[in-house]
Amino acid sequence: DLWTILVIVALGAVVLAAHQQPQEPTFRGGTRTVPVYVSATDDVGRFVLDLNQDDFEVRDDGKLQTITQFTKDVQPLTAVLLLDGSRSMVKALDTVMTAADHLVVRFRPGDRARVGSFADEIRFTTGFTSDRDQLAREVTDMFDIRIGATTRLWDALAQAAREFDDGGQGRKVIVVFKIGRVHV
Repeated sequence: DLWTILVIVALGAVVLAAHQQPQEPTFRGGTRTVPVYVSATDDVGRFVLDLNQDDFEVRDDGKLQTITQFTKDVQPLTAVLLLDGSRSMVKALDTVMTAADHLVVRFRPGDRARVGSFADEIRFTTGFTSDRDQLAREVTDMFDIRIGATTRLWDALAQAAREFDDGGQGRKVIVVFKIGRVHV
């Protein structure tokens, strides 16, 4: 009969609940190392090269943090070079391309870069490379740097930051080549 079935189902639920183990709380933890790159200069602007880990303090909101890694080795650079291709840059574009080219030829072995331009469109070359000749061609390619009416600097910076999602090595920087004011 119906009452018998309901009693059996109810008893089954009570027995099942009694046999279940209490749920243990889940705990997840982790640590994160935040790289802090430092250059130290003396009072006349020369680099100080003989500093050690004990010569530095790192504070976060005033709280002293432990330095977990320290090296004086030269670190490779992974860079996104952004050239402003907006209409206001037409007269200065040669200067900007020359400046970008001068940076590229000073890259060290192991440094990598990717070239991008921004105006009304944001464009990037196909990927990061350490080939300085290729990078020099890319920063001086008038056909790839599209001239546009607007300046999408902030969008270009956000997109450039996402370009590092491949994990990249070493110091990651975005270098913007622009002449004129940046409105915040």
